[in-house]
Amino acid sequence: MKFRDLPPMPDEGAHNLEEMFANVTYFLKAAVPAAEKAGVRLALHPNDPPAPISRGSQQIMGSLAGWRDSSTS
Repeated sequence: MKFRDLPPMPDEGAHNLEEMFANVTYFLKAAVPAAEKAGVRLALHPNDPPAPISRGSQQIMGSLAGWRDSSTS
């Protein structure tokens, strides 16, 4: 079975791009201020190679267009 063909996680299900952005936004609003206060730099490791869908969920960094869109937000 190829990686791109893996089904969604049974306990998690699949998520669309809007849900994925909402989840990462929620996390970053809490994590970034705490990291800055502690002097910690954060980074996001993109999918390599970029995959628009992983385990049934759309990916926020799943394409070069996604990288460009998220970098201006």
